Amino acid sequence: MRRNTLNKILVVACLIIIAGCKAKKPLIVNRNVAPVVKPASAVAAKLAAIRSKQVSFNTFSAKAKTDLSIDGNQNDCTLNIRVNRDKKIWVSVTALLGIEVARAVITPDSIF
Repeated sequence: MRRNTLNKILVVACLIIIAGCKAKKPLIVNRNVAPVVKPASAVAAKLAAIRSKQVSFNTFSAKAKTDLSIDGNQNDCTLNIRVNRDKKIWVSVTALLGIEVARAVITPDSIF
């Protein structure tokens, strides 16, 4: 009885493998295709559609975890990024146990 069950499982597995494999599609190369040039109005319309869906923001805040490698030493860090549009970008790098390792404030005319 056990041998009969194993034979059935083997037959079903072979059928699944055979049905799952199919021949590769032949490669067709058509080298006489002229490049399609879209009219400028269609490109402008797509750009306008993209710009209309962009999110307008005044402030942005993000937190990210990253691996930092300095001189072969691997460290896990947390980045805090805050952005005031057209004013400042504030970046803080926090290492193990919440100790701040680096901080930078970027303004349109300087970096601190």
